[in-house]
Amino acid sequence: MNLPQYQHNLDRLTELQERLDEILPYFDLANETSRREVLISPIILDLVHYTKS
Repeated sequence: MNLPQYQHNLDRLTELQERLDEILPYFDLANETSRREVLISPIILDLVHYTKS
């Protein structure tokens, strides 16, 4: 599979990592719903920012 590569700067990666590191101690990631909401949602929001879609 040959997927397109994003050609611009991923300027929010550091902030994303910092946000996740800050909130992770407060969530039980053994629960599937918590894991999905806490980990996936911020990534999807940044993807929307990068792709404008």
